[in-house]
Amino acid sequence: MSSSKVDTRVVVAIDFGTTFSGYAYAHKSNPKEITVENKWGGSLGFKTPTIIKYEDESYSTIKSWGFDALPEKPSKRRKNVDKSRPVELFKLFLLNEKPTFPDTLDYRKVISDYLRKLGEMIKEKVDIHWHDLDFYNKVLIVLMIPAGYDDHAIAIMRGCAFSAGLTREKNSRNLIFITEPEAAAISCLNPLEKLHNLKPGDSFMIVDCGGGTVDLSCHELLANNKIREITRPTGGSYGSSFVDKEFVGFLRRKLGSSTIELLEKEHYNVLQYMVQKFCRRVKIPFTGERSNFQPYEIDLDDYSWLKDIIKGGKEKRLLEEADWSIYVEYDDVKGMFDHCITKIIHLIREQLAQLQNKRCSAIMLVGGFSESEYLQARIKKEFNKIVLNISVPTQPMIAVVKGGVQFGLRAETMVNRGKPSDIRVIVGLDFGTTYSGFTCCHISDSKIFINTKWPPREVYPKINTILQYDRNFVNIVNIEQWGYPEQDETRPVELFKLHLGNLQENLKPRLPVAYKKAITDYLYKLGKLIKEAVKKNWVGINFTENVLLVLTVPAEYSEKEKAIMRECAHNAGLINEGDSLQLQFTTEPEAAAIYCMDKLREYDLLTIGSKLDY
Repeated sequence: MSSSKVDTRVVVAIDFGTTFSGYAYAHKSNPKEITVENKWGGSLGFKTPTIIKYEDESYSTIKSWGFDALPEKPSKRRKNVDKSRPVELFKLFLLNEKPTFPDTLDYRKVISDYLRKLGEMIKEKVDIHWHDLDFYNKVLIVLMIPAGYDDHAIAIMRGCAFSAGLTREKNSRNLIFITEPEAAAISCLNPLEKLHNLKPGDSFMIVDCGGGTVDLSCHELLANNKIREITRPTGGSYGSSFVDKEFVGFLRRKLGSSTIELLEKEHYNVLQYMVQKFCRRVKIPFTGERSNFQPYEIDLDDYSWLKDIIKGGKEKRLLEEADWSIYVEYDDVKGMFDHCITKIIHLIREQLAQLQNKRCSAIMLVGGFSESEYLQARIKKEFNKIVLNISVPTQPMIAVVKGGVQFGLRAETMVNRGKPSDIRVIVGLDFGTTYSGFTCCHISDSKIFINTKWPPREVYPKINTILQYDRNFVNIVNIEQWGYPEQDETRPVELFKLHLGNLQENLKPRLPVAYKKAITDYLYKLGKLIKEAVKKNWVGINFTENVLLVLTVPAEYSEKEKAIMRECAHNAGLINEGDSLQLQFTTEPEAAAIYCMDKLREYDLLTIGSKLDY
């Protein structure tokens, strides 16, 4: 089990991106000195490609990764063409997308392998700067994730990080997550205040345009350089790789589908080289201005063997007429950009709509794709009358990873104070003797969601604390057989909570199962509904990382009874570890008092000096 204390000395933030990845680090003794890695073997840059290449099709040995795995200029002779295939875009599997991928390869293995290589570099760099530092106990890893990740995706990333050797334990407290727009918002605080004179109460939007995804969220600037999220984060797979896909679609129309399919299957390096060259020569410098554009020529004489595999038909006839050259014109490139930019503009409009009557003071574009002059121009043209300040920070590619380090330095302090480090949602769980229920609330909004929908179709604030088992009292029959059982195959099991507390033994109900099992089984069923409600109401929430459970207990409960409830909650899957800080207790009269005080204030019935008895 992980230690409940985290004694961090160094924070390392990892920006594991769809197309490019990087990391940054800082020592807590000098938090303002954040170092972003910019040397990758013989290559320079703040990020390295999220690409990995294996020795053979067994995929057991890594041949190269990052810049070293990029496709080289192919030979003009087909027999000399390197048929080894770089594996890329594997992060998209976590967003339920399926890029072209070897059939026998598990994307989780590729993520783990890539993180292992990145981790080896990180450990070496940490050792150089702080020799003999205990990496697994003194280093906090902050992993950035898209806003659209659900609990399942985050759990996979945690498992991959563990398999990669970034943590010693799968549920280590030395690995925490933050969404990319949240990290970017933290990083952009100072530029926003200086450039746009933002003050507490003002709101701003972060549009994180990366290689694979675009993530958006709005935040309010608070006092003491703090922020709070005020909209539901949104996003989609409209990053710069979307333009790459459009370019491959363009090649498909020019070369024929069968040619592209053959390249994808047998000569993937060649296809990727063509894409990379297009990115360098066309995509990155594209401004959207027709006067600045020069047509881009793809001379198929550079791939002479390719002519032999292009089958007869319209495509071959047109290529022959063009002397085996393909010309990429202005309108072609503009069309490749416009589809995804239209989607991004729609996402920005959705965020503004969520603000309702609240004015958005600034939009900050971050991420590698935000360096596109055409993307910047389109967004400014679309929203400059609605939002006065639309800007791109210096080095937008590293805004997320720097914000991740800043977040980690803050989160480390919170963990050492014994508080959960990354709470987004609070769930109040009223586990009663005869009736139970739950409520949820996001920390950025005071609105409390009260669950009133119970299986199969009942609409009440609470549900019966009853279970219905099979005849052997092993399994709950199905989801209908708890709370409101419809069938009576066995005697319903109820009042099992009375086995905790000060009730005399002879007054405790007789049960056909152990009372701990009944409590655990009931909490498991209740927990499934809680997780569904959290997922439905708030996107990107990791239940075990971002949710604080507050369980109300009778005032008479001793530490022993609370320990039993904690054990049952752990076994029910409500928390990952028995001593998790994500589960706290409050007594029922305390919770009732807090609620009543709020209501009294609401109706101006409570004044200073008032006395409440409860």
